[in-house]
Amino acid sequence: MEIVNQTTKVTLGLWILLSVGCTTTPVNPAELIIGTWQSELAGFTLVSSYSATDVSVDGHDGVSYTLDGDRLAVGGDVASVRIVSFPAANEMVQLDPLTQTAHRYVRTGN
Repeated sequence: MEIVNQTTKVTLGLWILLSVGCTTTPVNPAELIIGTWQSELAGFTLVSSYSATDVSVDGHDGVSYTLDGDRLAVGGDVASVRIVSFPAANEMVQLDPLTQTAHRYVRTGN
């Protein structure tokens, strides 16, 4: 019986540590956005590649972007800022705060 109690305590302790670790790990959009993402727009597939400073679409020349917290501005255009979220490790959502239109992306590479 004592072994069962110890096992239960250890299991409960590990579960608590894992739960606390998951809830206190901050999500940093600046790190998560880096990589290659695929999306669809008007029936066309687009591939966007984000580095730490630039984004390129379908292999075209990159354009600089800034990411202030969860606010993404491409090419210095602060009037068309998007709110970026990462509901899953391989999913990014960019929300237009004016129209409330969400654009979903799926990670395809690092």
